[in-house]
Amino acid sequence: MMRASLALAQEQDPPVLLCTLLRILCQLLRAEFAAIALVDESDNNEVRLRAAGQFSRIVPYDLRIVDDAARYVCPTSLILHTARTGKPITNLSSSSRFRSDPFYHSKAPRSVICLPISMQGKQQGVVVLSSMTIATTQAQWDSAKEVISTLATFATIITSNVSFTKRLKLEVDQRTKELSNALAAKTQFLSQCSHELRSPLSAVLVSETSG
Repeated sequence: MMRASLALAQEQDPPVLLCTLLRILCQLLRAEFAAIALVDESDNNEVRLRAAGQFSRIVPYDLRIVDDAARYVCPTSLILHTARTGKPITNLSSSSRFRSDPFYHSKAPRSVICLPISMQGKQQGVVVLSSMTIATTQAQWDSAKEVISTLATFATIITSNVSFTKRLKLEVDQRTKELSNALAAKTQFLSQCSHELRSPLSAVLVSETSG
C-alpha cells in the first residue's frame, strides 16, 4: 500500500489522480470495474461522478449522479444509496432492488463493494469496485475495506488540496490584477491632475515674467 500511496502523492492533476486510484484498486482487488463519486465542493448535497470504467479504460467524468447520462456509466443506485445512508454495500444478494440498475443490465455482478469516503466524520464521496466474473468472498472484501478506504481517502484529500490551491491561486491572480489596474488608474489620474495644475501655473508664471 505504501507504493500505491507514493504513486498517488506524486500526481497533482485531480482527474488523472482519481483514474490512477481506481486502476490501483482494481489491481489490488482483481476488480474489473471501478468508479468514484465525490461530493460537489460548491454544493454538499450534490454528488458527482469523477472517474469510472473497466480496468483498462478508466476515464475522468464530471457528471451528477442523478443525471441520466451517469446511469449507464456507473451503478448509480449503489452510489446514491451509500451516499445517502453512509452505509457500505458488499453483497447484492440481500439487495435485490439493485439488480435492476441499468448499468448491470439486470445481471448482478458476482462481487461488489461500495464504500463511503469520509474525512473527520464528514462524508466526501463513494468508491465502487465490482466484477462480473470473479467471485470474491465476504471475508476477502472485508479484509480489503481498510485498504480501499485508506487509499480513497488519501486520494480525496490530495484532490481537495489541489483544487483548493488552484482556486486560491486564481483568487490571488484576480486580486493582483485588480490592484494593478487600480494602481494604473491612480497613476493616470495623478498624472492628469499634475498636468492640469502645471498648465495654469505656467501661464501665471509667464504672465508675471512678461509684466
